[in-house]
Amino acid sequence: MQRSSGTWADPSDAARVVPVVARRGSPVAATALAAALGVPSALLVFAIAAFALDAPAQHAPRRELVLGSLIAGWALCTWLLARRTSRLHVVLIRALVLGAAQWLVLAPLVGSLPDELLPRAGALLREALDGLPLRLPDEGEALLLATLCLLGALALAALRSALGLSDERPVRGDVAG
Repeated sequence: MQRSSGTWADPSDAARVVPVVARRGSPVAATALAAALGVPSALLVFAIAAFALDAPAQHAPRRELVLGSLIAGWALCTWLLARRTSRLHVVLIRALVLGAAQWLVLAPLVGSLPDELLPRAGALLREALDGLPLRLPDEGEALLLATLCLLGALALAALRSALGLSDERPVRGDVAG
């Protein structure tokens, strides 16, 4: 890059500006992302609550359970994702780890149903959500989704580290403190 004076710019000039902008976070953006990612988490909270507190293969969950678990699940998940951070990558990593934990909780609940009742339970859960086109995974698919969430979180953390965008400051043992 050449400056107007005709000399070449030192690459460290650009490197000093970009990290300042990239390392600052926006609390509003982090909260908005957490609120958006709280919606799929709330759906998983609803599915977990339906299996744990009701019999989704026998009848559709009660309206109170649907509304309570969706609203409380969304509020709790949004709070967990946005808690004490203004950085988007932290919200994304938290969302992936939370999603993995939720899929791991849902897997044995779904696995406890006989194979012939799984489609009926999925249909009744869809009916409780007013026809929202979601398919209930079987136990193996839930475990696969948990694994993919964990791998995504690890990949995001590794990518940030590989690009040198890690928030950790290097520890120097030779500096007297």
